[in-house]
Amino acid sequence: MHVLTHTEEMDYFKRAQKYPTLHDVVRLMVNQGMRPEEITALAKADIDLDRALIHIREGKSTVAKRVFDMTTGSRAILRPAPDGRRISVDVSFQKAGRESPMAGSTPPTTAL
Repeated sequence: MHVLTHTEEMDYFKRAQKYPTLHDVVRLMVNQGMRPEEITALAKADIDLDRALIHIREGKSTVAKRVFDMTTGSRAILRPAPDGRRISVDVSFQKAGRESPMAGSTPPTTAL
């Protein structure tokens, strides 16, 4: 396993800005320490913006079921923008066959 250096991480996110969905999903992984499959399994009910919590209800084991306190960065990714749009990570959620917490959203023109 290779752990990214700070420089590698910054380079990755600079390149990923062209792909807002990928950028945001990986930012959630980094911010929250979540596995890719945990992000793709999220349902709208798993995200509590008022209390800044993310509920993981499925996982590799019983201890994988847990609750994360959202980081400020994660909350910015998941909350609606002032115009009502949300950053779209719909591709990941649809792949999992679940309702996206960002259903009906319009992707922003720039990534965070």
